[in-house]
Amino acid sequence: MKTNMKKTMLHYLMKVKYYILIGTILMPLSIYFKIQSPIVVGRILNELLKEGVGIVNYPEFWKDVKLFLYYLLLFAVLKFASELILAYGANKSIVYIQNDLFKKVLRFPVSYFDKEPAGKISSRVGNDPSQIKDFFETAISYIIVPSLTILAILYKIVVLEPRLLIPLILPMPILAIGNYIYAKIMRDASFKVRQYVSEINSTFNETIGTIDVIRSFNGKDKKKKEFDNLNESAFKEDRRLSMLAAYLGFNFSETMKNLTLSLVIIYFGIGTLRGEDFANVGMIYIFINYTTQFFDNINNTMMSIGTFQRSMAAAEHAFSMFNVDLPLEDLTDNGVDLAGDVEFKDVDFSYVEGEQVLHNLSVKVGEGQSVGIVGRTGAGKSSLMNLLFRFYDPDRGEITIGGNDICKMSLRDLRKNMSIVIQDPFLFMGTIETNVSLNTPGIDANMVEDALIKVGASDFVSKLENGIRTTVTEKGMTYSLGERQLISFARALVHNPKILVLDEATASIDSETESLIQNAIKTIQEGRTTFIIAHRLSTIMNCDKIIVLDKGRIVEEGKHEELLKLNGIYNEMWLKSLEEKCS
Repeated sequence: MKTNMKKTMLHYLMKVKYYILIGTILMPLSIYFKIQSPIVVGRILNELLKEGVGIVNYPEFWKDVKLFLYYLLLFAVLKFASELILAYGANKSIVYIQNDLFKKVLRFPVSYFDKEPAGKISSRVGNDPSQIKDFFETAISYIIVPSLTILAILYKIVVLEPRLLIPLILPMPILAIGNYIYAKIMRDASFKVRQYVSEINSTFNETIGTIDVIRSFNGKDKKKKEFDNLNESAFKEDRRLSMLAAYLGFNFSETMKNLTLSLVIIYFGIGTLRGEDFANVGMIYIFINYTTQFFDNINNTMMSIGTFQRSMAAAEHAFSMFNVDLPLEDLTDNGVDLAGDVEFKDVDFSYVEGEQVLHNLSVKVGEGQSVGIVGRTGAGKSSLMNLLFRFYDPDRGEITIGGNDICKMSLRDLRKNMSIVIQDPFLFMGTIETNVSLNTPGIDANMVEDALIKVGASDFVSKLENGIRTTVTEKGMTYSLGERQLISFARALVHNPKILVLDEATASIDSETESLIQNAIKTIQEGRTTFIIAHRLSTIMNCDKIIVLDKGRIVEEGKHEELLKLNGIYNEMWLKSLEEKCS
């Protein structure tokens, strides 16, 4: 279901409605005192400029001076309080937006990340909401408040001298049309700027993540040129946006203000010549002040349209993520038991339409059995496991566990009984304990320590000053690859899965660490249905079954000794591994 941007914005406004309510109540009060101030000054001027000498009514004069200062103080206090409350509400709303966006991203299908660069996603979750904050602040402080001020000024003019409405109302149609055109231009330009910002973030994130590859191929200059071009394009678009805001926003309303002030002065000049009562210095001051305030508020509104439209463009950019279709993910525990055989039945699969990766694949793995999966690069090994975890769904055929179609299970039920250990183990910032437990309820420190002992990681962990509470930095780079892999094995073990997947878990391990890893594998696969995708065939030679994939098809299947006798792909790979070991 498509998200309506206006409804979504209203939804988040309602979450901070009390802040908005209090802020918008205080704002009109501050406006009242601001509008009253010129009238008091007008009285003071008339009192001082009365004909004759020494006839100033000082008690009234000082009373008005005190009243003026009192109005100024109340205006300042109320304006400060309202803006502070509204700013707090705006910041609170951004917290809600970012939390919801992050929660949504965590549920995205893996296929979404294949199409969208990480930089663009992080920009929408991190940068765009901060721009949306300007919407909440700008909409109230620079659009609603000026509008109320304008209405208050018009009311006061009607009370004091209705005929002076004419020079104020005359330019209104021109201003309205100008505002409409300006808003449309600014929104289109703002959206382009947001797109450039996303591309810049995407390029930057990609560069940081692949810096070693870029350097090894002497690609620094090429990458820098690419980034410079992108940055220059963003700068030009942003400069165009700023110029539009400056020329269309300020100059247009400033011209209208000067024209209207001229008409007001002419009107008072004619009134003075005719000797009319309203044409006094105090009244002239009041109307010049009101006219200036009137157009300054219009100018503030027009100048804020740029910010407002940038916020709307950012909102459209960020809220588009709410439109991503999610797979079935029932958050309730339906108690589905993943016991039983795992079977792939006539499965076809493709990441991109028309480019099939798996062809009519069928294989059955008994409960508690271990199966090794081997094949050349691109044979479809990892794709098989992507389907088992339902990172993707098959194009045709079905995958069942205990006779239950996994596509009809909720992801929560499916994945809570499965664990995976990948080739490049990833550690999160935190501690060794949190990296093993993943803060899962029910997993305590004793269980973490027990898992580390079973996989052979306790030797190096016990030597650390704080043991399992030792801090882990970003990606766990202070630990060796073997140590990170052992922590990953402990993570898989402590969650007690019924189905375990080891995806090239020993591919990058040195021979010295391999024996530790092999023992860890034996430990964690006991009593579990285990899928082992292997680069090193020594890892899978004792599996109950080995399947050999080639171009997305099962070409050989059997035990280690049986496959060697076939003199096929597996035998070829085995002989090659022996040669590498000898060399």
